Amino acid sequence: MAQFGPSLKWPWTKLMDVPELTDELLEKIVEQSMSESPEATTTELERVRDDCLVDVLLALRQNGVGAGAAVAAAEQAQLARAHPRVIADGDDVSQPLELYSATVPPKWVDYNGHVHESRYLQMFGDASDALLAYLGIDSAYRAESGSYFTVETHLSHLREITGGQRLDVSTQLLGSDPKRLHLYHRMTDAATGEEVATAEHMYLHVAASSGRAGPAEATVLARVERIAAAQAALPRPDRAGRAIGLPGS
Repeated sequence: MAQFGPSLKWPWTKLMDVPELTDELLEKIVEQSMSESPEATTTELERVRDDCLVDVLLALRQNGVGAGAAVAAAEQAQLARAHPRVIADGDDVSQPLELYSATVPPKWVDYNGHVHESRYLQMFGDASDALLAYLGIDSAYRAESGSYFTVETHLSHLREITGGQRLDVSTQLLGSDPKRLHLYHRMTDAATGEEVATAEHMYLHVAASSGRAGPAEATVLARVERIAAAQAALPRPDRAGRAIGLPGS
């Protein structure tokens, strides 16, 4: 306050009456600040400050305002870098698509010593993003035409996942129509090939202009139909279409 107070005071005087930055005022500000956080350390207060700043940026991002628009643009660019592959004419799409692999970060490990269940869904969601990018759904398409949104998901947790484990996800297209995609993901240990989890999703295409369900654009639909035709002869996974319930219930 002693260093920057005088230089900050002048512009505020154009808006309101500003008190003199006396020693008594500064001491009062310090006392009030301490009373608001009597047991918090400086590091803890910095963490709260940073969390609040992030929340502000996320709110601005949702509304496309100011720095939030820059955050949204950076996230779109990061997504494009993470999933740069788009289907090519010579691609063999007759087998489940291998579009996504990742190493599990240690911070995903929870108090049980293995990866939290929510991270399974996160990885399957990333695999779905890889498929959408493969179909040609990029930032321009999302802005002009829309995208696919999840309407139903069924996960099967078959094995524990640990930090540092390398995982592969393959994707099979079980069915489609102009508005919907029915996907089946299979997650395996990259080193052993052991199946660790599966996921079944139903996606609905939502138009950017209306926010309501509508058919995908012709180029994307043609790619979907190409994959669907090529994978039509694949055996249906045993876990596809499974329901949850106890015997007799």
